Amino acid sequence: MYKINEIFESIQGEGFYTGRLVTFVRFSGCNLNCDFCDTNHEASRMMSATDIIKAVNIFKSKIVVLTGGEPMLQVNARLLAKLRANYYKLHLETNGTIESKLIKEFDHVSVSPKSWNSWKVQKGNDLKILIEYGVEFDPKKLLFAKFDNYIFQPIDEYGKLKQNTQAAVLLAKQFPRFKIGVQLHKILNVC
Repeated sequence: MYKINEIFESIQGEGFYTGRLVTFVRFSGCNLNCDFCDTNHEASRMMSATDIIKAVNIFKSKIVVLTGGEPMLQVNARLLAKLRANYYKLHLETNGTIESKLIKEFDHVSVSPKSWNSWKVQKGNDLKILIEYGVEFDPKKLLFAKFDNYIFQPIDEYGKLKQNTQAAVLLAKQFPRFKIGVQLHKILNVC
């Protein structure tokens, strides 16, 4: 059984697949406690792998994004095999704190470290560094990182989006392999 917050279809608002129609499976529960988290961990229901398949099968998208909270606290080989058996492409959005052999089973891995001290998954497709004005970015943290896409994403909280965006732009000028990421779903006001 899996603790699921919600399952819904929408456009991907972040990373390489921005703008694509996807189905989100949002897991409840996380090993971090970020004050800007957009997951209501109290609102959840227990679902089996079969329940999850039934829920995602009602949508058109053949891309399933496992997100959270932190999905790697719950994802197992059984769930991934059932999704694959239904011909879904599998995407993972993780905080990167949990190393697992299962990560190689995903078609696309997006890592967004929230805690530099516990960041372990340093290989994948998208690396999203959240930018908050006044919080220093240390490029030495990326010495062993191997990603296809490097993204500075301003945090859209605390009424500081403009300041955070300006800080991200300044960083992108210093570190040209990074691009600026925006949360398109918030701009378009879609979930």
